[in-house]
Amino acid sequence: WAGARRAGVRFAIIKATQDGDMVDGAFRDHLSAARRAGVDVLGAYHFLINPKAKGGHKRSAADQAEFFVRTVRGANGGTLDGLIMALDVENLAARGSSPSLADVRAFARRFRQLAVDDRPLVLYTSPGKWGRFKGARIREAMGDRTYLWMADWRPAVIRSRGFGGLKPIMHQHGPSPIVRHRGRIVDGNTSDLSVTELRRYTQAIPKAEPAP
Repeated sequence: WAGARRAGVRFAIIKATQDGDMVDGAFRDHLSAARRAGVDVLGAYHFLINPKAKGGHKRSAADQAEFFVRTVRGANGGTLDGLIMALDVENLAARGSSPSLADVRAFARRFRQLAVDDRPLVLYTSPGKWGRFKGARIREAMGDRTYLWMADWRPAVIRSRGFGGLKPIMHQHGPSPIVRHRGRIVDGNTSDLSVTELRRYTQAIPKAEPAP
C-alpha cells in the first residue's frame, strides 16, 4: 500500500464480502494498511451472488446486504462513515450466479434500511452486464443516491459513456499499470473527480426528523 500511494494511488475500493457468509480474509488488513499509507479515499464492496447459484449458500439478497453492512461496520469502528459503499453486480453464467434485477433491488432496499441515514450506494458493473436487465434505470432499481462505477475496458469510451441513466463517477479500465499484489494483476481505476469530490460519496445525509 505504501508503494501504491507513492506511485500515485489516491483511492481504492476493497473487497469486503461475497454471498452471505464469505469475508475476504485480507479486508481488515487492506483497510488498515491503506489508511496508514495515506490513501485519500477508501471504500468497501460486496460481490452479489444469486441466491439460486450453483454452490451458493442460498442467502437472499437482503441477507447479503445485512452481512455486508455488519462486516464493514465491524472492521470500521462500528460505522460506515468514511467509506464508499459499493455493490458488485457481475454476470457469471457458468455458475448460474448472475444476480437478477430483483436481487439488486432487494439488496439496495435492505442496505438503505440498515444504513439508517441517506447514504450513497455505488454500483459496480459494465454496460454488458447491466444490459441483461433490458434498459432498466439504475436509480429506479436502487434508489436516488445510487452512483455508477463503470467497468469498461475499451479505452475509447472510458470517460465518455454511461448507461442505465447514469454517468460514471469512477471507471475501471483494465489492469493497473502501477500496482501488483503478490505478483498478481490488480484492476486499475480512474476518476475524473477530485479527491474532495470523491469524499462526498463516503458521507451520509442525516434523515430529517418528522415534523411534530
